[in-house]
Amino acid sequence: MKSKPKPNRGFTLVELLVVIAIIGILVGLLLPAVQAAREAARRMQCSNNLKQLALAIHNYESAYKRIPPGSILPKLFAQYPPTTHNNNMARTAGWTWSTAIMPMIELGNLYNVTAGIQPVMGQAVADPVMQAILRQPLSTFRCPSDAGPVTNDAPSESHFRFGLVVQGTDWYIDGSTAGPRVALSTSNYVAMHHHRAHQISNGVFTYSGLFGPNSNKKFGDITDGTSNTICLGERAYTVSGVMMHAAVWGGCAAAWHDDCIDDAWATARSPINPTQDAIYNTYARQQALSSNHTGGVTVALFDGSVHFLSQNIDFRMNGGNNTTAADSIYEYLINGTDGAVVTLE
Repeated sequence: MKSKPKPNRGFTLVELLVVIAIIGILVGLLLPAVQAAREAARRMQCSNNLKQLALAIHNYESAYKRIPPGSILPKLFAQYPPTTHNNNMARTAGWTWSTAIMPMIELGNLYNVTAGIQPVMGQAVADPVMQAILRQPLSTFRCPSDAGPVTNDAPSESHFRFGLVVQGTDWYIDGSTAGPRVALSTSNYVAMHHHRAHQISNGVFTYSGLFGPNSNKKFGDITDGTSNTICLGERAYTVSGVMMHAAVWGGCAAAWHDDCIDDAWATARSPINPTQDAIYNTYARQQALSSNHTGGVTVALFDGSVHFLSQNIDFRMNGGNNTTAADSIYEYLINGTDGAVVTLE
């Protein structure tokens, strides 16, 4: 007599729930690792961008025997140089270091149809064809970890979008004609201007970095050594929801004004990633280095090497606005001529 075959036993509800719970735990364990791996790849690309830009500055210095100017106010105007940093001439737009090095980073075609044929940057912004070019995203100037917009519409007194709240004539095409309010393409990379808040007197800038208005510096001017001085760094659009303003690669809305720091340069007016609203104001944040990499920012030194600086690096200041002489490691790394040589590992 044949026995009846036993029916196939399926999973019980309890067993199924246990399996689902195990899978959930595994996903929970793996997801942070996947996210960390992705951020590591983004940080690597950001480092590569900075290295490429630093090497382009080397090539520029080799070709022209000087480091590219921080900003370029044309000497075509009768009012040059401005006798104050706050008149219409000082608030005239100018090309910056980032446009100057474009032929060195395979962006020569873009340079040839903008700065290469139009020395007056404000005229380029006012021209619909050139303005469209200046609004194009360029991956070389964007950190993949930054989720800011393609065009920089940061609500600040900078980036060619002056007077978002109060209308006024805040940047000029040629020293007299007010420029249009427009968001140009975002950049996350800025050149080091000063180890403290900006210093300007009667239109003359004092700065310890190598980038300033119509600056004419050489590698030989870096007495502390190119391997001990910061050339470029990062600035995010936001960090932990706090507006940092990023920058623009196209130029500077006020080429002989401290607002150029907001557009294309950086200072140690405040520390790295100054997210504390109660201490640091908008102006301090939009002049600082910042990033969405955990714990600090990536910088390129003048020798072309790239390093990660902790946001906890030694930095001394009183209150929320640094106006003192260099007296910390972070400031020494910016000031290339103070004799305080700091070596990064």
